[in-house]
Formats: sequence, C-alpha cells, structure tokens
Amino acid sequence: MSRKALESAVEIKRHKADNLEKKLWRVMRSIEALNPASCTKNVLQELVAATEEFGLILQELDNLREQDKYGVFGSQATLTAENSILKNANDLILKIKDAKISDKSPETSSVLSRHSHRSKLSRTSTSSSVARLRDAAEAAAAKEQAEHEDLIAEKENEMKQREAEEEERRQQARAQHEKDIAIMSANKRVAIAKRS
Repeated sequence: MSRKALESAVEIKRHKADNLEKKLWRVMRSIEALNPASCTKNVLQELVAATEEFGLILQELDNLREQDKYGVFGSQATLTAENSILKNANDLILKIKDAKISDKSPETSSVLSRHSHRSKLSRTSTSSSVARLRDAAEAAAAKEQAEHEDLIAEKENEMKQREAEEEERRQQARAQHEKDIAIMSANKRVAIAKRS
C-alpha cells in the first residue's frame, strides 16, 4: 500500500473509531448510572453492538498499523487508550450479565425456561461475541505491551551504542592530544638543540 493510500485509510478509520468511541462512551455512561441488574435486554444489546463495532474498527486500525512502514501513525502507533476503553466495555457487559444471573428469582427462572431455542442461541452468540472481543482486546494489549518492551530495549541499545561511540571518540581525542603534545615537545627539543 502506498503512503498516500495508507494515510487516507488511517484517517478514515480513525474518524470512524472516534465516532464509535463516543457512541460507546455514551452507552457505557448511561448504563453505569443504572443498577447493572436493571438494564434491559435492548440496552445490553446496544452495548454489545457498540462494543463489537468499536472492537472491529480497532482491529482494522491495528492491521493498518502493522502495514505502516512510512511512520504514518507516528507517536500514535499504539492504541492503548482505545484498547483500554474496549476492555472496560467488555468488563461492563460481563458485570451486567453476572448481575442479571445473580438477581434471577425462581419465578424468573421458570419464565426464562419457556423462552425459545432461538433466544438461547442468541444469548450464547452474544456471550461468545463478548468473549471473542475480550480475547481480542487482551491479545491486542499483550501485543502492544510486547511492542513497548521492544521499543524500550531498542532505545536502551541505541543509548549503549551512543555511549560506546562517545567513549571511543574521547579515547581517540585523548590519543590525538597526547600525540600532538609529543610532536610539539619533540619540535621544541629540536628547536632548542638548533640554538645550542
């Protein structure tokens, strides 16, 4: 991919990611104001959908970042903040599901047992989507941590190399200085000998 095409793709994806992040934050804030157990099915579905959309766009950005050989991402090479938001959203989904499970009464359980097979499949699908997104977020965070460690190691190696080069230059300058002094001293002795 050319630099211009990559820049364009990154700009489009970042804009979309910003919009999806705002949407996800809105949904999360509205849910956090409520008791997690009192969230309706629609609110939970909205949170899951927003989380999945945001997770997908982050994966797309991560794929573009891997192709970035021009430094288009610059100082924003990692998606730490975005992955943190994604993790928080996934944690909130699990918190809501846990709260709903613990708040079920025997009466609610019997009503739920009459739900259709399709409804059960839908819940299973949602859980697996959340788990997949959580796994993807954790994998992205682990990958990002490894990249940070690589960058730190690279910077430390650069520093050691610079220090070694500076030490070598100091030694060369010292040797040159001693050589110059020795030559000047010899020239001085020759000059004195000529005058005698």
